[in-house]
Amino acid sequence: LSGNVFVETSCTQVTVRVIQVSDVTYSLVFTTWEEPNIRCSETETVREFDTIVFAPAIGINFTGTIDGKELTLLIAPEMPRH
Repeated sequence: LSGNVFVETSCTQVTVRVIQVSDVTYSLVFTTWEEPNIRCSETETVREFDTIVFAPAIGINFTGTIDGKELTLLIAPEMPRH
């Protein structure tokens, strides 16, 4: 899976790990941390993420959290490239 997640400031970084909750449900657990020694702006910033999920290609549900708070995920299949 790859995509974007919004964070609160320009110096907020993000990591992600995947937890298998059940046979058909996986949770993306995002954790943020502040980059030290840089000037931050208090504007919402997009961070890219990329992770591997070892799961069947269909019939899987995903949930997500960021710093323990529920996160709404919008998941779309990858479009074929021509």
